[in-house]
Amino acid sequence: MDYNQTYWNSSLHQWKTKCYPTEHFSTLINEINNNLNANVILIGASFEKRRAIEIITSCNIPPYDSTGLLSLDETTALIKTCDVIITSDSGPMHIACALNIPLIALFGPRSQLS
Repeated sequence: MDYNQTYWNSSLHQWKTKCYPTEHFSTLINEINNNLNANVILIGASFEKRRAIEIITSCNIPPYDSTGLLSLDETTALIKTCDVIITSDSGPMHIACALNIPLIALFGPRSQLS
């Protein structure tokens, strides 16, 4: 299966425990690069740049990074061009859902598990 463009939102949350672990994002992106013909694009707010850099440096083939560069309208326009969205529980997840873009949403717990 060929995907022209896979959007990846690495959103941080006010609940840090809900974040999908950075190393898991990198692993998944590596699997996408190894098994699918896809372009992976990271987006997020400028305060997420540090996490995006951690993800990028752990990838065999670095994804495109637009973290902190897009307005809400530009993010929506980008989402409209994607074949599939892989995201955490975030605003872009809801945008993709409203646009009927195929979506994989990664959820974590709200509280730390002991």
